[in-house]
Amino acid sequence: MHVSRYIETENSRPFVWGETDCATRADRWFKLMCGYSPMQRFGRLVMNEGLGRAWLAQHGGVVRAMRDVMKCTESAVLNGTPSAGDIGIVVVNDRAAISIFDGNLWSSRDVDGPIFANDEHRYIAWEVACHRH
Repeated sequence: MHVSRYIETENSRPFVWGETDCATRADRWFKLMCGYSPMQRFGRLVMNEGLGRAWLAQHGGVVRAMRDVMKCTESAVLNGTPSAGDIGIVVVNDRAAISIFDGNLWSSRDVDGPIFANDEHRYIAWEVACHRH
């Protein structure tokens, strides 16, 4: 599946914790591309709002959670220009969100709706190199 189609499909769905929250949709994208779930490998899934908010409330919030999860993958921290399909964290209006790069913009989702950001908003990102083979 092409990343733009994936993002379009995800954005058409209503927000539901454990289904279309930013972490779960990025995890599902990674699994489609690489064959395994980083969150499952790490041992923690967002199954509902309570679990999602509890993870976000921990020290370091979404940034720490994502870094911990991505350590369980073979993905390198991105140093340079992202490629379509890479996963990262963008900060928009003082809110961090786990995002997928479509080749032009980072795309994410939170309870308020879809989030789109240019690369200037990237805080950290990882190469999802397995999708390039």
